[in-house]
Amino acid sequence: MFFLEGEEAAGLYILLEGKVKIFRAASDGREAILHVFGPGEPFGEVAVFQRGKFPASAERVEAGKSLFLPR
Repeated sequence: MFFLEGEEAAGLYILLEGKVKIFRAASDGREAILHVFGPGEPFGEVAVFQRGKFPASAERVEAGKSLFLPR
């Protein structure tokens, strides 16, 4: 898990290898997948630039590597 919905955005990520899903969880446990990112794609940047909270959660779905850039 990279971050959870509602957490303060401390930085952004760039996926180097693997896959990451961005999703929102419902109170009944179901997930709504908003996007799946692949190598070379940044994620979490909108919340960082707006100095806010992450609007959704991010979780690795395929083994890989990522780069974290703090705010």
